[in-house]
Amino acid sequence: MRPMDYSNAVIEKLIAVFRGWLTQDFFSSSEDWLLRSSAYSTPVAAAIGLAIGIVGAIKTDSFVFFAAGLLWVVVIAICYYLGSRFLGACNDTIRNNPSTISNREFLNAAALSMIFAVVAILIGSIYVAIKFSSMDVLNWAIPLAIGLLYYICLFMNPQLISLNLIEGASAGEDALAILILFNKAALKLAGVIFGSMTLIGVVLMTVSLIKLASGEGGRVILGGLQSIGGAFTVVAGLLYPFVIYLSFIFVYLVIDLCKAILSLRNLQPK
Repeated sequence: MRPMDYSNAVIEKLIAVFRGWLTQDFFSSSEDWLLRSSAYSTPVAAAIGLAIGIVGAIKTDSFVFFAAGLLWVVVIAICYYLGSRFLGACNDTIRNNPSTISNREFLNAAALSMIFAVVAILIGSIYVAIKFSSMDVLNWAIPLAIGLLYYICLFMNPQLISLNLIEGASAGEDALAILILFNKAALKLAGVIFGSMTLIGVVLMTVSLIKLASGEGGRVILGGLQSIGGAFTVVAGLLYPFVIYLSFIFVYLVIDLCKAILSLRNLQPK
């Protein structure tokens, strides 16, 4: 065996290990759990936002905060309606728009790149946290690493995004499959992001409510700023299915045009 064959074998085993961890069942079960939790975390977010408005109104003697809290409840109801309705549309769109690729090599390469990105993010964030004695960097590093793991899961289970491996696929079809791959993955992650960002937002808003209620002066301001970040996280998660659906269909319009051009070769007389 040639020297580099050993490194190739190690990398193949690494990919196989992650494929064994990040299975289709893992994705489906975690997505189902997050979607079920969103039905509870969303009203909790609405209640916390209202409580923040009430506490802010008491602290500042301003009715504006209370009015903002009431408006927040209405906004959450509308955002949840839009997001929950478009979750099904996202899944239907993926199922109704299958694509083909001639081999798994690009999927493995993309997954391998993301595996090393996850490792680099975790190691780098832990180093920075220890170096500067601050855990704040982990607040974004860990969610980012988890998000990349879900991308890896989709690349290792292409059937989840209606990507079929067909040896006879042309180079043009491969190019289109690669072009749409990340968009399809983002569309498939609608349920995961819908549920997870709502949970994260609830945690951030809870922390800000505690700071707002127990603090004075600068601490009140800090709690108010954090509540805005938590509210933005909740709204972004709830609206993600709606926004990503619109983005995908316009991108896929270009893909359909490319497919039509490629299909012209089959109409040419031989």
